[in-house]
Amino acid sequence: GNGDVFEVEDAINMLNKTYRIYSRRIALELRRKGFKIVGTDINENFPQYDVYLFEDTELFREELSKLSNKK
Repeated sequence: GNGDVFEVEDAINMLNKTYRIYSRRIALELRRKGFKIVGTDINENFPQYDVYLFEDTELFREELSKLSNKK
């Protein structure tokens, strides 16, 4: 691309500050903890899978790091 093509979706993501979760298991864990999945997207690397979009907040990041450390 020539660099100044701007996807509408990018604009939306920037406004809403979303965080992309590639793991369905983690996404469902987070949802169980009360975080809302604000959207889904196609996983560029594995088009058969979805990416889960969450609102990116400090609280979200905290929970995510707890989950990520928990194997």
